[in-house]
Amino acid sequence: MNKEEKKRLKRLGAAEVERQSQELRELARQANPARPGSDDWAKAYSVGVLKERALNAAPPDRLSAEQVARDFVLQTVPLTSLGNYTGMQGWYWECSRCRDVLHSSPSGPTQCTCGHIRVLPNLPGAKSNRLVKLIGRG
Repeated sequence: MNKEEKKRLKRLGAAEVERQSQELRELARQANPARPGSDDWAKAYSVGVLKERALNAAPPDRLSAEQVARDFVLQTVPLTSLGNYTGMQGWYWECSRCRDVLHSSPSGPTQCTCGHIRVLPNLPGAKSNRLVKLIGRG
């Protein structure tokens, strides 16, 4: 690899880090729109963390689109580096039709409201749907 190629790859890496940082800042703003550092922000942050902790303590196999929209912001999990391993605590498949989310490693067979996707224990969901992590809204 020559010097120019190293520079090019470094610029690409820096651009990708900036893109991911912008995406995370936007998700954080959606989860907690209060002014950072304010009392309202601190209260909303605590509420969001409590929602995430409750979700992780007893993860449901399915959350309705309405509950997800009310209580969470969705962060897409990139599938490129996962291979076939997608069953993780805190990861959910979002149905591309009804927008329900299904736990990526459910306790038993589960499906979304519209029946578009079904997830079985220890088997991945359909790749046409989005794998997401849930961030609690404050």
